[in-house]
Amino acid sequence: MTKPVKYSIEDYNAHDVLKISFNLSLVAAYLLKYFYIMFLLPVFSKVPGLSESVTLAMPFVNKFVEHPANLVFLISSLPVVLVTLAMFRRVPQTKSPLLRWAWIQGRPLLLFSAIIDIALMLLYLLLGIRHLNEMYILLLYLDGMCIVYLWKSTYVIDAFAQFPEYKKG
Repeated sequence: MTKPVKYSIEDYNAHDVLKISFNLSLVAAYLLKYFYIMFLLPVFSKVPGLSESVTLAMPFVNKFVEHPANLVFLISSLPVVLVTLAMFRRVPQTKSPLLRWAWIQGRPLLLFSAIIDIALMLLYLLLGIRHLNEMYILLLYLDGMCIVYLWKSTYVIDAFAQFPEYKKG
């Protein structure tokens, strides 16, 4: 008896591994939020053509970055940076054992990132460094939804189990 087919042929990329789903891309993009705020938005504010749209966000970015305590939130983005690099280098020519490891361990790394983010927000609330507001509630909710998605999705589990075999390119 043959095993039932779990995914269609369209779910696989040219390297015969599951494609990175749109939802997984959104989760990774969301979990990189502090990386964007602290590094990319200030850089984009200097780029002609982009500076007008980014200028609106800069007062909020500057207010966030001015508080040294907020730099701790970058910790939750670090595992996601590694997984995102592996996402972009998920091809047979990738030799790096670190990127291959980061992809295979991607689900626990993303879960860890969301859990650390929630833990830091709750710690800041308990210590009185921050106060509960609509933005905090939204961030806690989104982190929780990321955890549920990463924990429950069999597609995510199967995608992180696959990295193309190394082939010299």
